[in-house]
Amino acid sequence: MERGFSPDMTHGGTARHLWVEGVFEKSMWTGYKSKGRRQYFVETFRCAACGALRAYATEPK
Repeated sequence: MERGFSPDMTHGGTARHLWVEGVFEKSMWTGYKSKGRRQYFVETFRCAACGALRAYATEPK
């Protein structure tokens, strides 16, 4: 497993969820520092039988 974080992107109006590698570092301009870090879009899947959720970060941004 790799350490990373999922920034709150709701203010910008985006519907895509992100995972960013590393420890969260605040940035005055974008809210978090992302330069030079790998970023992935996150997809979440739901089990129709029990409702369990699983999230996967597989598509590079």
